[in-house]
Amino acid sequence: MATDPISVTTGRAKIHPSLLSPNQRRKAFRGRGGAPEADCLLDLDLHNGPAHAESAEERAARESVARDVCDSCPSLKLCADYARRACPDSGVWAGMTAREIVASPDQLGTGWAEVA
Repeated sequence: MATDPISVTTGRAKIHPSLLSPNQRRKAFRGRGGAPEADCLLDLDLHNGPAHAESAEERAARESVARDVCDSCPSLKLCADYARRACPDSGVWAGMTAREIVASPDQLGTGWAEVA
């Protein structure tokens, strides 16, 4: 499985889906025009971290809530695919932190249950 950082517009990107424009997100999600909106768009700091410093306890609590949001997100599988290619260095992507993604990229998106 390739884990090379991908190009969203120009250069090599490690941009969380919540920070992408709709067109960039469509491209990052491999042009799937009917892709649902990602739930992380509702609270950018939740998945990317606040602008100010946070304690280890605050970070753990924020990441726990972000995981819960990801677990029910309709874009979870698309985000997981994007995260595998983007190789993020921060944030919560598809229910996993950047550190966890590097350690176990095959676990991305496993909290998602497909509804027939």
